[in-house]
This record gives sequence, C-alpha cells and structure tokens, in this order.
Amino acid sequence: MSLISVHKYYNIAIACASCVSPALFGWDGKVGCPLAYIPAERPVFGREAYKKLLPWQEHCTLMKSVVGTGIPVVTYGIIIGLPDDDHDDLLRLEEAITDLVDELVEINPQLEFQTCCYSIIPLPGTPQAFNLRKEGLLQFEDSCLWGVWTTTSNTHHLTYDQVSDWQIRLSHIRRSPTEFTNYNGEYSGMVSTASSHDSQIVLAKS
Repeated sequence: MSLISVHKYYNIAIACASCVSPALFGWDGKVGCPLAYIPAERPVFGREAYKKLLPWQEHCTLMKSVVGTGIPVVTYGIIIGLPDDDHDDLLRLEEAITDLVDELVEINPQLEFQTCCYSIIPLPGTPQAFNLRKEGLLQFEDSCLWGVWTTTSNTHHLTYDQVSDWQIRLSHIRRSPTEFTNYNGEYSGMVSTASSHDSQIVLAKS
C-alpha cells in the first residue's frame, strides 16, 4: 500500500494526463494506492505565485485522470494568504474548486475529497519571511503556533484573521468522514468546529 503525492509526478503527468496509469494510482480495496495528495492550482487570479504548477485546464484534466483510476481518497492542498489575495480572489478559487469537485464526483460517485487549506507559513530566515516583514504583512513571528496551523500574516487586502476564516471555509469543501487515516491528521479533526477566534486565543496566550 502506498500514498502518492501527485506533485512529485508532474513531469510525467504533463506528458500523459489523459492516460494516468492504474498501476500507479489504482486501488482494488486491498492492493494499490488508497489516497493521493494533490496540490491545488490557482485558476486565473493569483496564479503569479503558482507559476511552477500546471495551467488550470490541464490541472483539471490531470485530476480527472487520477480520479478515473478509482482511487478512493483525494486530499487537495491549497495555499492561501499570498500577499495579493483578497476576498474576490478567494471566492473565485472556492467556486472553481467546487465546480471541479462536482465533475470529479460525477466520474467516481464514491470519491472522498478532502480539502487541506494552508495559510502562508513564513519560516524565519527564508526570503518569504524577509519579504513579508519588509512589506509590513508579518503579524506574528512564531510560525509554529497551534501546530503551524495559525495564520501569522496579513495580505495587502485581508487581515490575518480574515485569512484564517478563509482557511477554515475552504477546508469545508466536500468534507466527509473517511475510513482511511486522514492525511491531514489532527488538523482535520479541529477544522470542523474551528474559527478565527480560536487563533486569537492561542496568540493571546503565546
């Protein structure tokens, strides 16, 4: 049994997104790959920070190819809190992902789709942390608050608690219980009842 992170196979997937091998992704209930972790693409808006990823339509084709193999669980990793993120960008992202998931469920009605939404985590000493601090967006220095799930930065248009609310909101897209160990671990258990107020409590105690 193996868990596949699809981003490791993008060079392969770009060349043959329409013929993803069942030998790599297939699952018959006993043997194969029960879960794939796939990083999200940003559709049109906010794409500048995702240049290394596939264009949106090619990304959707790859997703459909993977789901078509019968893999039962897909965990979808989203990163928000980019410096230029605003409500409109995130609304469009939510709409695009929801539409994509609807298409994936048509391919496999039994598909369990888990959304894992991360906010920017500016690790000390990295260029990202330097740039966020330089632009005055870094709200909190400690990136390990609440197990690295607490939003620590503002954007040019959103406060850190608004980013946190979006993180929670996007994590609820097609959320459902699973027979498999959840890829996101403790975070997935917390997110169903979480709010940005929880982050404020943690930060107040830090």
